[in-house]
Amino acid sequence: MGFSEVRKAILVNIETSPFSLPHILLRARDVDPHVRKICYLKILEDVPDLGVFTIEERDRLLANGLSDR
Repeated sequence: MGFSEVRKAILVNIETSPFSLPHILLRARDVDPHVRKICYLKILEDVPDLGVFTIEERDRLLANGLSDR
């Protein structure tokens, strides 16, 4: 199992909480596109209101998503 497979498994199984959100956000710039996709899906599914993120986090998340292919 490669490192990207481990990151995917962690993202799928991690509980979304205020403690884990910063770590989930870090994966939005992962080298593996599938990990990035899972990161964004996790945020869309588990975060009911994007107001839990700071403005800087929202800007970074949007910029990273828009610059992704």
